[in-house]
Amino acid sequence: MKISSIVDIIDGEVLNSPSVSFIYNIKQSAKKVKEGDLFIAKNIKDISLAIENGAFAILVDTYITVTDFEISWIKVDDLDEAVIKLLRFNLSNYDLSAHFCDQVTFNYIKYLKPITRVDLKLIDNIDEALKILDYIENEDNLVFKNKKLMDKLYPQNKNIKTINKDDIENIIQHTIFECSFTYKDTFFQKIRVPKIYLVNFLTAYNFLDDELDFTKLKNCELLKPIFVDKFINQVEFGKSNKFLILQNNLELIENEISYLKLNFRHGKIIFLCKNELNNFYAKQNIIKKEEEIKDFLKSNNFNAAYLIGYNYDELTQLLDSKDMQTTLLF
Repeated sequence: MKISSIVDIIDGEVLNSPSVSFIYNIKQSAKKVKEGDLFIAKNIKDISLAIENGAFAILVDTYITVTDFEISWIKVDDLDEAVIKLLRFNLSNYDLSAHFCDQVTFNYIKYLKPITRVDLKLIDNIDEALKILDYIENEDNLVFKNKKLMDKLYPQNKNIKTINKDDIENIIQHTIFECSFTYKDTFFQKIRVPKIYLVNFLTAYNFLDDELDFTKLKNCELLKPIFVDKFINQVEFGKSNKFLILQNNLELIENEISYLKLNFRHGKIIFLCKNELNNFYAKQNIIKKEEEIKDFLKSNNFNAAYLIGYNYDELTQLLDSKDMQTTLLF
């Protein structure tokens, strides 16, 4: 893409007289910049690495000292707005279909999407939108969970049709995490989807309209339990009467907690928060660090622990680390 065209599209100001006149791709991470890329410098400190990796152009939102006169330095008032303009221009060159769905349905589409569906591009933020520019093709399907972003990037769009919940029949709730049911004459046996999210799951199922591998649902983070033993070491799914649930999306917390309280009445639920939340629905136990969670849980009686604001990978690593004393007790 010509740099002169980029400047026109984003209404930018060129700060020097560069030798280069074009770029290949657009990157927001200096580490991922390759020769010929335009680097969006949200952090001025990353510019030197981007240049070292071969950037042909640097996009900034402030006047800055030009350190390499061979490449192009472009100044705009707002970096995010400039990126959106560039993305919209690039996407307008393709014949695409853009679809919007809520974030829960988006998650089910993400985990159920067959690897053969290369036409399906899931975009949850600007970074993901930039990534698809490298391999987008005509007739691809874009799926967004942010409607404002979708409207800015691809105004010709539509909503994914939500299924009618009355079409779900013969629901058997095996656990709070698994259901069997019938939908349009198809029987779904012991699917790892909580009842609260059946409509979202089937909306994703209908949209994908393909042969799907439901075993992938075990990786979906929506009300995903981590079962633990009495020493708070992770065990296989369903092999304990204690479990943890992690949630970082504040928009989902209220419904999930209501669902747990309704469907887990005979178990004791405790709530751990990294930071105190205003207008919360129960007593909060504020635990600042992941490494302190295991000891806290060991010293408290519970069946379900709902954790808000923690890093999933870091926590599961801690739960998998058994000390010698714990191992000998088995």
